[in-house]
Amino acid sequence: MSGLSFVPARFHAMCAGAITFGCLAAGSGATATRAASDSPTLVVGVSIGDVRIGAGEAGVAARYGKPSSSKLQSFGGLPVEAATYFVNAGRLEVYYDPTDMTVVGMATTSRRYKTASRVGVGSRGILADRLPGIDFDPLCSGTYRGARRGVYTSFVPAGHRRGAAITRVLMLRLAHLGDC
Repeated sequence: MSGLSFVPARFHAMCAGAITFGCLAAGSGATATRAASDSPTLVVGVSIGDVRIGAGEAGVAARYGKPSSSKLQSFGGLPVEAATYFVNAGRLEVYYDPTDMTVVGMATTSRRYKTASRVGVGSRGILADRLPGIDFDPLCSGTYRGARRGVYTSFVPAGHRRGAAITRVLMLRLAHLGDC
């Protein structure tokens, strides 16, 4: 598995200078980390599993172990350290502010994480459209997206088609979002 991107290519093409979630490459023989017993809860604008916006790297590492990969990236012109964890049939990527190593964002491809109304990877996109503050954006990103609590959240449907199954979920502090 390689070339997995957390933001649709259409988003990159239409939103020059906006957030760039780099591609992730999985090494062969990758296995799930200690996340098997993490929370399956996804809270829009707050958390995915046991990773919360504002949490420290030490707490994430205590829960998920050592990341399978880590690299420096830039979102919205600001640097972030991107750490990838393999979790329950998917990935959890955590984005840290490199100045204090606090979580500024996260993204997942795992079906494990769902909102209280059961929306997450694998859900029909129309269900994401029903979440408070989340709307489909056909022009910029082709995702169900919204912002609350100073955090951008996006539910990415397959092929960026309204109603298609969600393939990725991401959250990022607005300061790191960039323009669209």
